Amino acid sequence: QPFFEAEPADLVKGVCIQNLVKVFGSSSTPAVDGLSISFYESQITAFLGHNGAGKTTTMSILTGMFPPTSGTATIYGKDIRTDMDAIRVSLGMCPQHNILFQ
Repeated sequence: QPFFEAEPADLVKGVCIQNLVKVFGSSSTPAVDGLSISFYESQITAFLGHNGAGKTTTMSILTGMFPPTSGTATIYGKDIRTDMDAIRVSLGMCPQHNILFQ
């Protein structure tokens, strides 16, 4: 595809998101709409987008806070739909706002 960088063949794929969709309640507007992206070892990946683009929702799905409506992601080969306990052993997230204390 002309507008996409080629996937690196020599790096280990850490996170692989495949056609991820998240719809909350009966909303007709998805918070995440068909996202597919891979994150690789030895690379720094910035996850950028405007307010409401689905960044926090995607991270919440990857850490098991929300289930996906459809699609999935694997983290080092473990599927977020079935292997969350094993994934959480090696995955953490630091959110923008403190969610534990005022």
